[in-house]
Amino acid sequence: MFVLRAFPGGSALFRARTHTKLRHGGSPIGNSNPHALHVKPCHALTAGRCRQLWRFLMLIKFSKTLIIGLISAAAFSPAYALTTSYGSKVNAVNDVVFEVVGQNSAASGQEYWCGASEFARRALKAGWRDQIFLVRGRGPSETTNRKSAVQFTLNPQAAGVSPAEASLSLNAMNPGENLTVQRAHQYCSAIPGRF
Repeated sequence: MFVLRAFPGGSALFRARTHTKLRHGGSPIGNSNPHALHVKPCHALTAGRCRQLWRFLMLIKFSKTLIIGLISAAAFSPAYALTTSYGSKVNAVNDVVFEVVGQNSAASGQEYWCGASEFARRALKAGWRDQIFLVRGRGPSETTNRKSAVQFTLNPQAAGVSPAEASLSLNAMNPGENLTVQRAHQYCSAIPGRF
């Protein structure tokens, strides 16, 4: 007999058993699992029906695995993931910090500031006069496996960064450097190949 056992919080386990192997007082699982689904014994079905039943059971198992996989992928994908108009990815690192992931290790400061401004406007709904603060210069991405990312915030106190008083050095990417969303967005039109 085919038995589908459903375990709370676990995956389905499929087992093929015959009547001769059942030694639990008439119950295929000894009355220990009220969630069991009993399917008609395969020997009472035609060969074609038996194959159909087996395919149906495997489809249920595959569907459950696929759904769990999709839910897991959604749960572990970065929050507020955004792709900028020129193709860089911007992901939230936590509730305060977000990172712009460069398309390659040669990404310029213009790309990073442009990405930060787009994320601030589109995902965080920041105003044009709000300040964007650089939290961490170029380094490995914390949300992807890329080697070059720069982290920003709109809340320097919560991110633990002191606003810099010196003027901005565009490609140095020093923590504390800051620009308004509007000023950072002006770098979007300066990116080569973007039109």
